[in-house]
Amino acid sequence: MFADSGSNNIRLLTDAGRVHSVTQNSPTRSGLADGPAQTALLNRPVDIAGSPDGSLVVVDQLNNRVRRLCDATLTTYGAAGLNGPEAATTLPDSSILVADTANHRIVHIDPASRSARALRLDGMARTLTLGAAPTVKGNAGMSLKLGYPSPGTGPWEIGVTTDPPHLLAGPLRVSRTEPKGEVVVNLGSTGKGVLTVTSVSAGVQRSIRLPLEVR
Repeated sequence: MFADSGSNNIRLLTDAGRVHSVTQNSPTRSGLADGPAQTALLNRPVDIAGSPDGSLVVVDQLNNRVRRLCDATLTTYGAAGLNGPEAATTLPDSSILVADTANHRIVHIDPASRSARALRLDGMARTLTLGAAPTVKGNAGMSLKLGYPSPGTGPWEIGVTTDPPHLLAGPLRVSRTEPKGEVVVNLGSTGKGVLTVTSVSAGVQRSIRLPLEVR
């Protein structure tokens, strides 16, 4: 399966080497419409990622949306505010990471809770590789602004840690009442590891883990 951006279509390359069009758009037929794949509209699809639940995630760039193709039906995830998204990958829990390029951030979409949270990468190199979580890269001492997941109803106890610990100047533990807020941490000394952002509210916990490289 691949995105044919120029014709606004999703296509399938069969084992026999034939190309089958899953959608029926054209360079002059585009838009934003859900429904059966044969009548649904896209506007410059640029990337497709397979989800563990068997569906496909489609980055619909000029619509600034992320779409879902399942059982020959196209729907739209609720995440808004994207600007020129370029790529996506899925995680084992079927949540989605989207490279929201023009906004200089990665957006985490949780289909189960219908929520989206932004991981901002201001002034930092950004990579997103299909089949793997995006690697956050930055220089030692750089400030990193993070959006946090907000399960439950709040307030939320937010924790930011790294493994190994020296990748952060110090672990962060704060309380927040804003469901879509951000926290700021400072990167520590050089090395590679894992960055974890955890939110806890009324016993409900949710975490986001991303590879981290401090240079």
